[in-house]
Amino acid sequence: MIKLSFSRDRELLVDTEVQDGLERYFKKVGAEVVIFDNLSSLCNGIDENSSLDQEKYLVWFKKLRIKGLVVLYVDHKGKDARRTGPRGASKKEDWVSTSMDLIPYGKKAQADFTIKVTKCRGQRPSQEDIHVRLKPNVFPMEWEIMGKETVETELDLQVCLLQLLAEGKDLTQNQLAGHSNTSQSTVSRNLKTLIGDGYLNKNHQLTLKGKEFLKKKH
Repeated sequence: MIKLSFSRDRELLVDTEVQDGLERYFKKVGAEVVIFDNLSSLCNGIDENSSLDQEKYLVWFKKLRIKGLVVLYVDHKGKDARRTGPRGASKKEDWVSTSMDLIPYGKKAQADFTIKVTKCRGQRPSQEDIHVRLKPNVFPMEWEIMGKETVETELDLQVCLLQLLAEGKDLTQNQLAGHSNTSQSTVSRNLKTLIGDGYLNKNHQLTLKGKEFLKKKH
């Protein structure tokens, strides 16, 4: 893997001189996969909400793909957690074959998240949501695939929600939906049921009754 860094005196990926220079370098080293991390930094100075501005580098990405390179880019999500995909113009995602959201697993500052496939033009993976965690103090870096919570009935879902909340992670309803492979509205309805039945308090913390119930299920 070769890592390149750039000065900040130009708009980088939207600069045709930079694009031409990178193409020559990719050809020289025999690159097969190129990763751009991240678009906000590498396309500094353009309007991310303008489809016309996005074309300045997306056309080049398509050109690289036609030449046989695999192009992977990283971008930030918008502030609206209910919306999938990158922030800004939707055109960013129109041309890609596969798009994935990385949903933080809790609010701790660590590499622990769910990979959620939001778009796939080819055959979709058998498991669309994958919980991964970076193994601590391991080099080279290794990722651990965590157990996938499978929900088939309302009771299974409620046990799954209690288990997730019992781990002490401050998860939003959207994150709970991602980890339990169900909709946010279904999560909301079941959380209300768990509160009404006395298994959770209003802050979504397990009560003594909830802890005892979960213990019996395991």
